[in-house]
Amino acid sequence: MKSKVIIPVISIIIIVLVLLGSAFLLIHKSVSSKQEFVSSPYTIEVYITEENRDVIVEPSNDDQVHITYYGNGKSDAPRDELGQVVYKSKHKSSIFGFIFNSSSKKTIVKVPKNILVLNVLNDNGDSTIKSIDNKDLAITVNSENGDVSIEDVKVYFTEINLDNGDASIKADLHSLIANSKNGDIHAKLKGEESDYSRESREDKRYYNVRSENGDTKVDFYK
Repeated sequence: MKSKVIIPVISIIIIVLVLLGSAFLLIHKSVSSKQEFVSSPYTIEVYITEENRDVIVEPSNDDQVHITYYGNGKSDAPRDELGQVVYKSKHKSSIFGFIFNSSSKKTIVKVPKNILVLNVLNDNGDSTIKSIDNKDLAITVNSENGDVSIEDVKVYFTEINLDNGDASIKADLHSLIANSKNGDIHAKLKGEESDYSRESREDKRYYNVRSENGDTKVDFYK
């Protein structure tokens, strides 16, 4: 009698383990699948929305936008239409996502010189924009729970808004606006302090750096 009871129990356990293993592999695949995107050569605006991964933006070697991201295929592929590239991550936080998400899985965006607008929205990852040389470009970065780093860029305008993170900026630009609720902001701007004004003026460069509950510092370099 006992053997008859044991056999169905073992069968149920095996079935459950198989189902759990299948679900585990499916979740792993959806979270970890690496995707590559290349835009048309006519893009002038790039919009990136990421939820739980770091974002790195750097120069492209051609006149196209390249995005390396982790998703599950067509459902979360970037859109490329009317001169705009729009990428919105569908990666959600979960127990499985936490297990499989590693620091190496970053969203990498490479942008050409001809773009005019770069907008990055990041909920829970760090955002880095580096080595961009485009005097007509306007950059906006909004971050909820990550740090923002602007490294060696030459652009027209940069705006940074943070809730719970620090910002580090080294830039040659015409205008800078940086706001943080609970973080520090350190900016190094090309030129001398006399080149800049704290109020918007046509004859001078402009910066406005503020933090509600953190420290701010603005230095200048030649």
